[in-house]
Amino acid sequence: QRPTLALEQFQEIIKPALKAGKVVISDRYADSTLAYQGYGRGISKEFVRRANGIATDKVTPDLTIVLDIPVRTGLERAEACKGSRDRLESEGLEFHGKVRKGYLEIAKKEPGRVKVIRVTSIGETWERIRKAVDSLLERKA
Repeated sequence: QRPTLALEQFQEIIKPALKAGKVVISDRYADSTLAYQGYGRGISKEFVRRANGIATDKVTPDLTIVLDIPVRTGLERAEACKGSRDRLESEGLEFHGKVRKGYLEIAKKEPGRVKVIRVTSIGETWERIRKAVDSLLERKA
């Protein structure tokens, strides 16, 4: 059974995998918390950063990929794919605009770690992701 809390996920899955020298890929991590809670909900960004540091033992990803797509388009695609919107997807366009802005600000502050990839066709988007990951793996080799 997968842990549901971020702290449990880090302690039970991510941390042991990193200690074993494995590459860890996650669909969300501390940047997501900062974007959604700090930028989207307006919770103190410093508080969110501190809480993230506690939950993750201050482990920062070597690479974060932000898939950038216009807010309305992204929400429409998510709904079409799943047939409905989840709790977060049901938030308004203004909220999601703040979240997108948050991700872009995080990327601007950490351009060496956070790569913004504009979503176009599946093939083009995948190629951009592959290049970003390959570049990281080459540097780590």
